[in-house]
Amino acid sequence: MHSIRRVVIVGASVAGGGTGKDLRFIESDGAEQGRLAMVGDAGQVTGAVAVGRPKQFRKAHRLIEAGAGWAAAESL
Repeated sequence: MHSIRRVVIVGASVAGGGTGKDLRFIESDGAEQGRLAMVGDAGQVTGAVAVGRPKQFRKAHRLIEAGAGWAAAESL
């Protein structure tokens, strides 16, 4: 039986190639399955897309609201 995954998005997204924005995939600690991708510009995290990672997504959302940088995002 397959479980249903939820896709959630917050903040800015990467639009088109060559925009100067960063896209990074954040690795899981193994507790949650799924994927988390974050986008940023000028060293600041500006958006996130998650599939099946509700805890990491909530943390990412708080980082985006706080205007955090990549160092904080990679510690998720």
